[in-house]
Formats: sequence, C-alpha cells, structure tokens
Amino acid sequence: MQALFGQEEYVFNKDSPNSDPEMRRASNGAWHGKGGVQYTRVSGVWLFDSLTPWNIIYRKNTLYFNPWAAIQLPKFLEKLNHASANNEKMEWTTGATLRDILGLSEYWLEKC
Repeated sequence: MQALFGQEEYVFNKDSPNSDPEMRRASNGAWHGKGGVQYTRVSGVWLFDSLTPWNIIYRKNTLYFNPWAAIQLPKFLEKLNHASANNEKMEWTTGATLRDILGLSEYWLEKC
C-alpha cells in the first residue's frame, strides 16, 4: 500500500513538542508523487503473497482500486478481496476466494 500511496510518515510540531504527531503519507507513491496524482491510466493493482500455480487457491491477495484512475475498475471486481480509499481512509473488504471464483477443487493440481 505504501508503494502505491506513499510511505507513512509522522510529523511532529516543533512549536508544540508534547502534542501527538500527525500521520500522513509522503509524496513518493506510484499513484501519488511529488507532483500530486499520477499514473491515472492504472485502474488498480492486484497483489499476491508469494503466488505460484501450486498455491493459487490459498495465497493471500488484495486488489487495490486506484481512486484517481481515469477509468475505474468494473464493479464486479468488488467480489474479490479488495481495498479502496474512502474519505482518505483505506477500507479492506473480504471477498470470495480464488478457489471459489475459479471453481477449483482443493485437489485441483492432482487432476492435471
């Protein structure tokens, strides 16, 4: 998420050192850089944790919707595990598993 939206950083107020720091994002993300919003032709990014053909039905995955995309992803993709920005906060939604979506059995590789 930090690669897409920028690294998390904490900013301290030097005039009020005892106040809580403010958390914000640096302008170094793929979708939000130094010049502001960028790469609006990328509608989303689907990330997997160590994906291989042998573990596709078990791997954690999240589809990140680009809130600034020129063309938004189709709504039916919200059936997947996904994250989307809502009022500058990320919301994660658990969706259907890849096993269910692809109609694969638990032993699908044994049938190949």
